[in-house]
Amino acid sequence: LAAAAFLSSPFYRWIFSEKQSEQIAFCLQWLFERNFVAYVEQGAGVCTFCGGEMVSFFVLLEGDSSSLSLWDMIRLGLYSMPFNVGFGPTMKMLRVKGWVEDRLEKTMQDHGIKKETWSLQRVVVKPGWQGKGLGSACLSHMLNTAGPSEHGVILTTQEEPNVRFYERLGFETIDDAVFEYEGERMP
Repeated sequence: LAAAAFLSSPFYRWIFSEKQSEQIAFCLQWLFERNFVAYVEQGAGVCTFCGGEMVSFFVLLEGDSSSLSLWDMIRLGLYSMPFNVGFGPTMKMLRVKGWVEDRLEKTMQDHGIKKETWSLQRVVVKPGWQGKGLGSACLSHMLNTAGPSEHGVILTTQEEPNVRFYERLGFETIDDAVFEYEGERMP
């Protein structure tokens, strides 16, 4: 579900720019399967099912709990990433990950946002279920019951329709950054 949803994401398109669409889909499937396991094991992955079919998934992480331990990375096979998706994409992914983490930390500091702030990630609603209120209902329920309201919630997104979706849920844009690497610019 997540691999298909993020297939056209600007960051992943850039990371896997030398691969064909089928290869990108394989790479994202491999990566998100490991992410899914890690987040569900942490109790941070939230899924909605209908008739045995997953129709939505998102990650809600408490405070600074988003980093995996060395053991988790080994156990999940993340160190085999260069062999499974290629060395170039792996290096690009690490570059993007570092840039996003640095930018997020700076933005949080600049706006006085505490490290206890929760992080919302990997929000996905299956295409046939989009526009029916499922994503809004699930996120609203989690945000109102899970406890993040006392510390706030932060997220990043790269696509304008997502910005409008989150604004309807009460989020506000606090930074509009542009990623630059070796002369390439990406919003």
